[in-house]
Amino acid sequence: MKNLISILAIAFLLLLSVENVAAQCGATSVIADPQPLLICEFDVGVVTFTAGGTCAGNWEYQVQNGAAVVQAWSTTASYGASPSTTTTYTVYARCSACPGTVVQVDFTVNVVEEPAVAGNLVVCPGTGTTMTASGGFGPYDWWDAPGGNQMSPTEDYTTPGLGADATYYAQATGTVAGSGGSILITECGLEGYAGAASADYLEISNLYTNAVNTTGWVAAVSNSYGVLNSVNPILWNLPSSFNPCSVVSRNDVAGDPNYWGNNILWNPGVNTTYRSWAIIIDDVGNVVDFVAWGWTAVDLAGFNAVINGFNITLGAEWTGNGCDATCGVAGGPQLSIQRIGNTDSNNAGDFVCQASTVDVVNPGLVCGWPSGLTCPFPFTVVVDLPPTASNPAPIVVDCPANV
Repeated sequence: MKNLISILAIAFLLLLSVENVAAQCGATSVIADPQPLLICEFDVGVVTFTAGGTCAGNWEYQVQNGAAVVQAWSTTASYGASPSTTTTYTVYARCSACPGTVVQVDFTVNVVEEPAVAGNLVVCPGTGTTMTASGGFGPYDWWDAPGGNQMSPTEDYTTPGLGADATYYAQATGTVAGSGGSILITECGLEGYAGAASADYLEISNLYTNAVNTTGWVAAVSNSYGVLNSVNPILWNLPSSFNPCSVVSRNDVAGDPNYWGNNILWNPGVNTTYRSWAIIIDDVGNVVDFVAWGWTAVDLAGFNAVINGFNITLGAEWTGNGCDATCGVAGGPQLSIQRIGNTDSNNAGDFVCQASTVDVVNPGLVCGWPSGLTCPFPFTVVVDLPPTASNPAPIVVDCPANV
């Protein structure tokens, strides 16, 4: 009987252990890196994925372009994208041991597209042509080879008289979509940080490898838990030049070197609904970055506040519901709403709730986003030589020598 009781006890403990493992199983986040990605048209950009959470099996990923599956569920933790235009994809992650729990994040592949070129690309022997590059990117210039000699510093280039076919390169320069977002909100602390448990704070970072001129830019925060368009009367003036890969913050701890200037009304306590936001506005009134928590998509569609003299609406700078407003009331270590994964999709998927890391780059957030890319695109000018027995090519243009 004792042996039977022991066996039953062991079986019960094993069952509890299995149930505990099962309860812990599942993805909690997925990061796509690098983000945003910038490539030349016709090139392939590779984005790698990292899942967070507990998995006793294998991490699996699926990639979709809208509703279309472009990479089915597999253990492949990357995707090689070659879209012809800037495209936003979604990567889903799950654990093979508990595939019912799925997380997702959007990632964008920005494309510097091939320019349109006007001018005659078929000429008579000894004749030149003028080519003009145009399109949605620029500025343009002309080269005789990638990294070779510049033939023209503008979008126009007139070739010399040609005796044979010649290839020239129209060079297009592009930046990531929404390049003003190089200055981003990276952390909103609702539960303080080590040494200041009652503090609310806002952290902003320049994650690009180049300094950004932020003269006249301001950060603003909400001033009510129930009135969406209520703005704290004190604005934070960002540095005139924001150093690359740097982090700055402001808090509501009086006497602190980074003191905001008054109370940041973010932490109302567990008995009040958490609803707040933070925003960055540039010197001409454009929304550079925004994050909200507790407010619904319907609420945020009605955002219309006056900030630094500008009437501000969100437009495409935020879609969907705000972040989870319970971040900061879980107890234990101080928590904050943090940007992860070098993604700026303008929705709650850009952020997670994790332990505060004020004034340092967040875990899962890599400094060194791309800010620009130059792409050389070849265009060949064909010389319409008279046909010969060995080269009976048809005449394309009416050249005097061909008559």
